[in-house]
Amino acid sequence: MYLPELPTSGKFKISNDYLVVNKEGKSEISYGDAAVAIMVKSESNCKSKIINMT
Repeated sequence: MYLPELPTSGKFKISNDYLVVNKEGKSEISYGDAAVAIMVKSESNCKSKIINMT
């Protein structure tokens, strides 16, 4: 889930293997971190499907 109120932390992981969830079973990422991760994926021709917060 994208959460606009979260600050951009620069901490994320791009993975094909698994989705990281918090104690409540939710996967959350800030808009800023999602944007950075998408740019990293596009610039590196990364074919991974999952972007996780770390």
